[in-house]
Formats: sequence, structure tokens, C-alpha cells
Amino acid sequence: MNDLAKILGIDEAKVNIKSINDHAISFYIQTDIKPHSCPNCNALTSKVHDYRIQKIKDIPLQGKSCFLFLKKRRYLRREKQSYRTITEQHLNECLSTQEI
Repeated sequence: MNDLAKILGIDEAKVNIKSINDHAISFYIQTDIKPHSCPNCNALTSKVHDYRIQKIKDIPLQGKSCFLFLKKRRYLRREKQSYRTITEQHLNECLSTQEI
């Protein structure tokens, strides 16, 4: 965890400033790869299928709009003869903000 993660109150993440302008501040957040369990059968997987960026509007910071860009992973888990994707969820409890 770096200093920006501490300021934003986000554990287990790397936070970098993406951009700052007169009206908004944007942060880029990424976590380390770690095993995730399937919500249906609790099987663990660490195989990354792909990534998506989730844009989250946070409370204003220094009078400017604040946006968090969370790089979420989708993990791949083999299920009998097919595959199932699992979206990373461990930061959802830390981020009590609005997704846009």
C-alpha cells in the first residue's frame, strides 16, 4: 500500500494519480493478483482471463470532483467441460461510492 492508498483509505492496493485539472482529480487503482473463489462452489482460481476498468465517482477532494479508475480482473475457472469467469470483488467493501 502506498501513501495515496492510505489517504483514500483503501487497503491492499496501489494508487497513482491519473490526472489533475481545474475541475477534477482522477486516481488509478490496481491490486495484486490473488486467488479468488467462485461464488457458486467456492473453488479457488488465480488464472486471469481479462481486465476491465471500473469508473467510480468519489466524494470531492479539495473542492474538485474525484474519480477512481479501478482495474478489476476477471478470473477464469474451469467448470467440468466449460469455463466460468469470476470478477474480482475484494475492494468493493472498501469503496463505498457510486459507480458511473
